[in-house]
Amino acid sequence: LGASYVSARSSITGSLEPANAALREVLRLKQQAAELAVFGEASTRIADALRATAGLRVFRSRMDNAGRVALLEDGENEASYSATPSFSLDWRDAGERRFLYMRYARAVRPGGLNLDASELRRFAADRLSNIDLGSRLLMADDALSIDTAIFATRWSHIQSDYLLDNGLVGTRNVGAGRILGIEGSLRWVLDDAWRLEGAITLQRARLHESDVVSDEEDRRLPVVPDVRARASVVRVLLLGGSRVQLRADLNYVGDSRLSFEPALDRRMGDYVRADVAVQWLRGPFGLTLQLANLLDSRADTFAF
Repeated sequence: LGASYVSARSSITGSLEPANAALREVLRLKQQAAELAVFGEASTRIADALRATAGLRVFRSRMDNAGRVALLEDGENEASYSATPSFSLDWRDAGERRFLYMRYARAVRPGGLNLDASELRRFAADRLSNIDLGSRLLMADDALSIDTAIFATRWSHIQSDYLLDNGLVGTRNVGAGRILGIEGSLRWVLDDAWRLEGAITLQRARLHESDVVSDEEDRRLPVVPDVRARASVVRVLLLGGSRVQLRADLNYVGDSRLSFEPALDRRMGDYVRADVAVQWLRGPFGLTLQLANLLDSRADTFAF
């Protein structure tokens, strides 16, 4: 059981100085956000190998806005109440080398106020529901570990940034989306010297109800690549009283985009990055040297 209280204050001002024109104030906003929450979780064994867990978080959030927004009237104030439950079942064998689980959870992100009263003043809270089915297997005397999971997410009233008429960035609700995916990872200790690791995530994140794009346009959710993968090789050497670890990593991040807003959207991802590292350990001391991006890959990461 627990409780939390968060209070945050911010003061935002902004002005534009057009060519051959006087300085013009476009934004003056004082904002105070507060959230009070209580939460808890309980777990019980319902069979020898089966355990159930349930949790709940109840919170009240309020955002107070005062000042001039784009030279118009004061902002409105709003308080919201919400509850986010979670529930899971997990099964494991007596040796805890086979583990299966199912988990459901909901989440809420409170709404807010745009910085330009000429646009839609408020955007609604977005809500997310997610279910996971997964497993972990230990085999070959625990030398081989395999994790797998499938997941499905429904996301309603998705909040997304867009450009306001005055050149600032606002937030709006763009519709509802679905995310379906599968992921897996493997860790294989070949012997005392060699270790292999790998992982892959395949997912499809799309708007299925949209207020901003047509059926013919790109409906991918921003910042979510369809494919991510990584692979690593690790070599361990014992030299006298020192331990030396050599590591090579290869990562692939698939293609994605930044925003539904055409003026903000940028292409991201679709790159391979290779890193190598050497680590020296002796007693409580360690030294690591890493060379990153050996192939000199060039791509936007989060369009930055």
